[in-house]
Amino acid sequence: MTDIDKMSQGDILIVDDAPENLKILTQMLVREGYQVRPAINGQLALKAVEQMQPDLILLDIMMPGINGYAVCRQLKANPETCNIPVIFISALQNLTDKVQAFAVGGVDYITKPFQVAEVLARVRAHITLGQLQQQLQEQNRQLHSEIVEREHAESALRESQEELAKAYAREQQRRQLADMLSEVARLVSSTLELEQVLDIILAQLDRVIVYHYANVLLLQDEHLIPVASRNVEGKVNISIKVPKEHYPLNALVLREKRPLWIPDVSQDTRWSPTGTMAKVRSFISTPLLVYDKPIGILTVGRHDTVSYVEDDVETVFAFATQAAIAVHNAQLYTEIRERTERLGLLHNISQAGNITLDLTTILVTACQKIVEHFSCVDHSSIWLFDETFTHTEIAAEYPSQNIIRTPLLLKDEWATQGIIETQRPLTSYDVQNDSLFKDSNAQLKLLGVKSILIVPLISRGQVIGTIGLDAIAQVHQFTQAEVDLAQTLAAQLAAAIQNARLHSAVRQQLNERRRAEKSLAIRESYLAALVEIQRALLSFDSPDFPYVSVLEMLSSVSRASDMYVFENYRDAGGQWFTSLMAQWHSPGTQGKVDAAKLRNLVYADTFPNWFNALIVDRSISGLTADITEPERKFLETQHILSVLVLPLNVGDKFFGFMVFADCKRVHIWSPNETSLLQAAMVAISMARERHQYAQELEIQNEELDAFAHTVAHDLKNPLTSLIGFSSLLERHYERLELERRQEILSNIAQSGRKMTSIIDELLLLASVRKVEEIYTEPLDMAHVVVEALDRLQEMITERHACVETPATWPVVVGYGPWIEEVWANYISNALKYGGRPDEDVVPCIELGYDLKDKSVASCNEIPESEDAHLQSGTTFDWPHGSGASQVTVCFWVRDNGYGLTAEEQENLFTQFTRLHKMRAEGHGLGLSIVRRIVEKLGGEVGVESRPGYGSTFWFTLPGYEQL
Repeated sequence: MTDIDKMSQGDILIVDDAPENLKILTQMLVREGYQVRPAINGQLALKAVEQMQPDLILLDIMMPGINGYAVCRQLKANPETCNIPVIFISALQNLTDKVQAFAVGGVDYITKPFQVAEVLARVRAHITLGQLQQQLQEQNRQLHSEIVEREHAESALRESQEELAKAYAREQQRRQLADMLSEVARLVSSTLELEQVLDIILAQLDRVIVYHYANVLLLQDEHLIPVASRNVEGKVNISIKVPKEHYPLNALVLREKRPLWIPDVSQDTRWSPTGTMAKVRSFISTPLLVYDKPIGILTVGRHDTVSYVEDDVETVFAFATQAAIAVHNAQLYTEIRERTERLGLLHNISQAGNITLDLTTILVTACQKIVEHFSCVDHSSIWLFDETFTHTEIAAEYPSQNIIRTPLLLKDEWATQGIIETQRPLTSYDVQNDSLFKDSNAQLKLLGVKSILIVPLISRGQVIGTIGLDAIAQVHQFTQAEVDLAQTLAAQLAAAIQNARLHSAVRQQLNERRRAEKSLAIRESYLAALVEIQRALLSFDSPDFPYVSVLEMLSSVSRASDMYVFENYRDAGGQWFTSLMAQWHSPGTQGKVDAAKLRNLVYADTFPNWFNALIVDRSISGLTADITEPERKFLETQHILSVLVLPLNVGDKFFGFMVFADCKRVHIWSPNETSLLQAAMVAISMARERHQYAQELEIQNEELDAFAHTVAHDLKNPLTSLIGFSSLLERHYERLELERRQEILSNIAQSGRKMTSIIDELLLLASVRKVEEIYTEPLDMAHVVVEALDRLQEMITERHACVETPATWPVVVGYGPWIEEVWANYISNALKYGGRPDEDVVPCIELGYDLKDKSVASCNEIPESEDAHLQSGTTFDWPHGSGASQVTVCFWVRDNGYGLTAEEQENLFTQFTRLHKMRAEGHGLGLSIVRRIVEKLGGEVGVESRPGYGSTFWFTLPGYEQL
């Protein structure tokens, strides 16, 4: 071994949150003779460096807590650790990530998956370089000492005086520049208006450097826009927008994030002057950086023969740093001000809708606020379609232009037809020459509209009208921000229009019946209840729908002694069911039937006649004596004398019904009362739809975030491990012992199986969610269980587990491949978490089932004795659920593990959630797949467990009718 080889052996600190990477790198470097210390996160790495400084650090970037960039910054900020070389090893391959790694102090950058030879070569080079630098520094110190000792005292004094004078001059220059930059910072900070800030920057720039031309360009949507320019004659107005890569020198400055200096442009082949820069002889371009991120460019140029020097570059760069902060603050101020103005506009229009329900007032107010907010808009109008969607007519405008309010045929309005088909806004920069407006909208030409933005008013997925924003004084290209704001206004206004129309319809019904004092009082009570219900439904934020509150609000006007709300669902076979969700009874008329018996009712058995009427949006009203069986049986059981039944519909979806009953007297609801209660049903239906949509959207967002995390993190680690072990095997195959080769191959295979498992589970989870209808059939559960056990035979053998199954299995209704996945997940979990390793107890698993009638309420508790959880014959009470017959089967898998706490059971069936991370690996997908499959098939899932008594996981399926 040479002296350099001996010198290169050193202490290396490896920082990576992936155990596979730590293992590979440690083995690789130890084999080469290095001393290696691993750390699994940034905090441990900093503590390890504080205890003993290594010769080199291999640092991952993406880690929990403190990331690699932050660790490197802290090391470089400490004088005692700033000289330790840091090599970044990361899966991030973007140029910006690499640039940032070098910016924070890294000496090298290795991308994952890494190559063994590359890592060893770079490690050896940087350790050797560091040790050679230490030797060189020591030799230089000794040589300097000898020279100093030989110098004469007079010469040393003279040189010291000269150096002191130079240092004093440099310090004076730095102080002058610092004072000047401080004054510049004070001036630019005196205002938050962007235009004023830019004027101050260019005005103060000539205090720090001589220039004949200066230009400030800011980044916006991957484009560079000149926002301020000045030459020897004064301020220059330039209006141009080019891609940031359009000019190579600008692109270079933005990529490198450091100044570009060209002393003589005639000697530089990269120089390609534009018209404004044609006279420039010497040139400096520097980035405007905020938190190491470029927001623009500052360029200066001279026309004379004097060239800029390196000190000028430093001066301009320092000035640009101050200017960038001021520009950034002004941009933030402008953004906040615009956002505040937008919120103010939305608030004003919202207030108009809350103060009044008069449609004309709301629409005129909206037009006025639009014109006042959009500086480019001189006129605004709102056009609404008739009920047949054949004509459109102006409903409001501001300012008033006395447009003829003659209905126009929609088929002749090409622009409006396009908006209806796409449900997207339409903009036109030049209306007068736009072919879309050639033969339609003559009013636009009469008004002299130059540019226009037309936004659809969409309610319940249908375009009900349009809003027009007209630029008359001058042409205007509407920005995306202006279009987005107009769409937000349109959505808010469409809801206000629908509310106003609903109010108008109800008010019209009330006005028509003002002759009767009693009828008037009843209608006013109904309207008050409707408003109260609407406000309550718009304000509630509970996860459960507030049916009880709605019934209490309706109690004062419904003229009913009892009220019931039922919701529908269909099982996997398409059979309709309904369940009681809420009930209200006036004092003295408490219902006689237990609420639990009014859940999961089969329509065909309980309400067949009502179903045929309600599903086509028809109401049922009459005396109990006139109602046919079997509905009359339900009414008589509740002692109901007369009844009104109204459907709850959302679009074409029949999701439930409401029963208004009178148990005190014979009472028939009038058509007027029925119509007003139907309006209440509409409000309830719409609120129920919004509530359900919000819950589904929240669940989908959570799943999307978790899905992204799983793909980004769980797949990357086994892939990195697979590549790392493969590279290690490829490099050292001949030198590795057979046992070591087999170990590496085993790790490679394990990583591959892990990736395959994750992908299969993700695909299954997604496929189950997408399926709308499932083809179910009678299942031979014995065959399904055997298939699942065959899949897990290797795992059963490996864990020396015992599995007990019943001699016979019942026939149920389901989908075979999915049910096999349910059994496989339950059994594999029992194998992972069953048994008690610290007591040398192997997993013992029992599979079984119970037959229960659907009316039974809940499962039994876990047996009290420690041994009871392995006994057969334990009966489960069947929880609420659906099925194709009155008999339902509860299947279960029981283990002899440690059991689960209540906290662990709470989120057990939530996707991407896993328990016992130290005992068994998993991805948190299995039990969520089980839940989704079983619920799709009309059943339920659950777990019964107590710490120390093992766990019993169960799922239910409808029994086969012949069972």
